[in-house]
Amino acid sequence: MRTARAALGLSRESLAACVGISGQTVKHIETGIVIRGKPYQASVDLSAKLIAFFESQGVEFLPDKKGRLFGLDVSERGEGS
Repeated sequence: MRTARAALGLSRESLAACVGISGQTVKHIETGIVIRGKPYQASVDLSAKLIAFFESQGVEFLPDKKGRLFGLDVSERGEGS
């Protein structure tokens, strides 16, 4: 997520405002902070919201052959719209 955010030139706070979460939540997701002995993980709903936001901004997540995140591609904002 940090790479996608940086590719769009967004701060943590800007991304948070765009998706309706706190900057602290963005930080927890990006750093994998440990809370109560477990790494912080975003809910399925929040993950879907973040992916939808990034894709609406031209970010394409590229899976490897096993379906895991391999990389990303960023097109011009609004391209194809």
